[in-house]
Amino acid sequence: MPFAPGDLLLDKYHIEKTLGQGAFGEVYLVTHRVLGVARALKVLKRDVPGLGSREYSEAQERFQLEARLGARLNTPLAHPHLLQVFDCLLSEELSLLEMEYAAGGSLAARLQTARKPGRPAANRARKRLGDGRGARAAHGG
Repeated sequence: MPFAPGDLLLDKYHIEKTLGQGAFGEVYLVTHRVLGVARALKVLKRDVPGLGSREYSEAQERFQLEARLGARLNTPLAHPHLLQVFDCLLSEELSLLEMEYAAGGSLAARLQTARKPGRPAANRARKRLGDGRGARAAHGG
């Protein structure tokens, strides 16, 4: 079951709104209750219909890999267009990835609206995506 604005998750994250959702979970804009800062919280949930133990385990492994790669890229020399990963929680029922919140929508949405020929914004976004992949490769990702 998705979380709703106003919900308090783990007595730590105040749900502000849903930013997006996928097959196995959601991404929320939250306020860290103690720090008072906005974060993006990616939630992988066990109670997805049709998600068996094996599939959940595999999804959780990919989730953990994403968290580890993100954390490894959080160095003083990190690329300015990569989001920081702050925390990760893995449990049988719920897994969380606490990340830096970047306002402005998703990269996919920005690329979609900027795909017209000659649009400098699309070219810059594609270059940044390539830079991010290069930074990940340089850090062993």
